[in-house]
Amino acid sequence: MPYHESVFGGGNYSTSEQKTGEKWIDGKDIYSKVIDFGTLPNATSKSVNTDITNAENLIDYSCLGVTPGGTYLKIPYASTNGLNDQIHCNVTLSQITITTGTDRSTSTAKAILKYTKTN
Repeated sequence: MPYHESVFGGGNYSTSEQKTGEKWIDGKDIYSKVIDFGTLPNATSKSVNTDITNAENLIDYSCLGVTPGGTYLKIPYASTNGLNDQIHCNVTLSQITITTGTDRSTSTAKAILKYTKTN
């Protein structure tokens, strides 16, 4: 099932870096980039590089998983089934790491990063 703009709040999204048209508090342009995380890990951690150059400040991020049945999971995901069912997402400007407590390898994820650059 595809990801929809409405899930991430509208706007124009791309896996290529682009200016959002917004400015940060220091007047710098805010950029965004969608990172295709691919499949989630099987009860372990998996990291994916963002390939962002000259990044300075992380402004915001969203991580979203989708199951084969089309259920969307906002990550971090706090399951009512216990700690082993949870999904955690750690984000830096260079890497995204998702950790799962159970086998989530049939699900996929994407992340949107908003950030400023040094130049």
